Amino acid sequence: MGFDSRTDEGGNLAVTRGDKSGTRKGDAMTEQIRYMLDDLLSQWHQWAKGFKIVGKHGTAPMFNNLVSSHQWDTENDVTDGYLHHSQMETVDFHISELIPLHRTAIGINARNLVTGYSVWTSARLPTDLEQRVVILRDARNILQKRLTDAGIL
Repeated sequence: MGFDSRTDEGGNLAVTRGDKSGTRKGDAMTEQIRYMLDDLLSQWHQWAKGFKIVGKHGTAPMFNNLVSSHQWDTENDVTDGYLHHSQMETVDFHISELIPLHRTAIGINARNLVTGYSVWTSARLPTDLEQRVVILRDARNILQKRLTDAGIL
């Protein structure tokens, strides 16, 4: 089977083999890791803040933080809970090991990921948008390497 090359409307070269798209495997893998890191950071932020989705309206404030004894949970539910907690502790450890500037950038990024909007900022970060982008990119790359080495990503 041969390779076919063509250009799209923007003049970009696309290489295809048979019926497969010309996207490179590395690009798709990088996007997948980025999405996994985004999801992990938003989970970490919710875990670190003790955020818990309340299932029902009308829950008495006295019982909001009530923890079940797990006697009615299945074995899989208990195991998943312990694994999630240990995973979040590992993420928390690796974030705490970052330098303060990177730790702040990751914390703000995680907070923005949870809300779904980029509205949160910090006075500890530079006011210049380009500098903040560089700091966040460096912090995410360092954290991604640490979490990959730890087996989380």
